[in-house]
Amino acid sequence: MTEALKVEYCPHCRLPPEYCQYGPCFSKCKVWLAEIHPEILESIKNIPKQTKKTEEKTEKKTKNTSNQETKQVENKKLIPNEEKEKEKGNTDGKIIISRSRRGGKKFITIIEGLSQFEVDLKKATKLFANKFSCGCNIEKDSDDTVCIQGDVHFSLPDVLLKEFKIPKTQIHLNEQITKAKKKSKKNKNNVPKHKQNRKKPTRKERLASNN
Repeated sequence: MTEALKVEYCPHCRLPPEYCQYGPCFSKCKVWLAEIHPEILESIKNIPKQTKKTEEKTEKKTKNTSNQETKQVENKKLIPNEEKEKEKGNTDGKIIISRSRRGGKKFITIIEGLSQFEVDLKKATKLFANKFSCGCNIEKDSDDTVCIQGDVHFSLPDVLLKEFKIPKTQIHLNEQITKAKKKSKKNKNNVPKHKQNRKKPTRKERLASNN
């Protein structure tokens, strides 16, 4: 049985010592070759100019790839902040005030983007409720929208400027009126409405109907 050949590799370029001149970091390999394999270093001392140029190109490529990787990592760090702004629905850093019709002549005033200015929404809802003498709550679906019962969208910018020191240039009034979505009551048994309150006939009633 013949023993398997043990091939030695350079710790810098991960190539056999005979091929270190073709690796990406021959300048580092020279020090290792001078200590362990000086005979190989002497044999490849007279390197042609073309190989030197290829080494310089490979070194430049490695530097460029490392710079690109660092840029990609920095861009990935910035992506979550952009996603948060998209979730808020307010990429310009402004507060959006809009209205929605609740049925008949009743309106709901909706405020979005208060958390961008470090406003405590719970304190804001209490302030709006006392200021306008109406109901006010935070919407369940999103953490950055406040709903006020009533049409107060014209007087809100002055309140935001006075109480929270938010300039009017950072407030956008949406004059379009939207319709509020009605909450549909789900029927668990999928029974039609005209049959929900119907009582089952008694035995006497069934016998009377048959006769």
